[in-house]
Parts: sequence; structure tokens; C-alpha cells
Amino acid sequence: MTFNIYYKDLKHFDEKTNKFTTSDGLALIEKENNAERKQANDLGWLLMYCSMDEITQDNIEEILFRMNFHDKVHGSAFLNGDNSLAQVRRKLIEFIGLRTNFGKEHTRHRFIVNVARTLASDVGYKLTKDLCNINKVQ
Repeated sequence: MTFNIYYKDLKHFDEKTNKFTTSDGLALIEKENNAERKQANDLGWLLMYCSMDEITQDNIEEILFRMNFHDKVHGSAFLNGDNSLAQVRRKLIEFIGLRTNFGKEHTRHRFIVNVARTLASDVGYKLTKDLCNINKVQ
């Protein structure tokens, strides 16, 4: 199944023209429209990263928690020099209504278990690889 991101419920998206708009409803110029679409897509991928399927007013803090949890476990992916926590939070608020076809949203517990499983798999793979390298040297 392909991963889809849906913009139609965003306040600043005109479904008829398939373009992002300014606060007064005017279509953005093509370059700005592409930048806005890229931000929406980046947030859609963030939702998948966090095992969630939409941005709502009620789940912004949960998205931030999951993003930070994942980043702490695997190294920073979304919080870097270009993205502070405050900037990501502002973007999430701006893009309330963004949806994806991720599927059934995971509870926080299920999300944490999945991240731990991935970490365990990564550690096991690296350990096996390192042991193979040690055996080759001996």
C-alpha cells in the first residue's frame, strides 16, 4: 500500500485548485506553494514516524512526545539546527487537519514497544556483525 498524505482539511489549502493559500484565501505563488507542500509532506512523514495518522489540536503534545522519544532512542532526526521544538510545535499547529493513510493509530505503549523492538534488532544486528569481524581477525 502506498503512503498518502491528505491536505483537504487544512485551513490554508484550496481543494478546488489543489493549492495552498494565504490567510486571505489567495493562492500562493508556485515556489511558495511547493515549499508549503513540502512542509506538509514532511509533517506527514513525521506522523508515520510517530505511528499516528492525523494532526489535531488534541494530539500535538503526543506527537511531540513520540518524536522526542524516537529521537532520543535513535539519535536526532527531526530536531536539529533547522528545527527547534518550538518551531515544530508551531508547524504542527499550522497544519492541524493534515491526515495520512497510516492505518490504525498506535497507543503510546504500543509505540514505545515498537521503538524498543527496533532498537533491540539494531543492537543484535550490530553485535552479530562485530562478532563476525572479530572471528575473521582471529
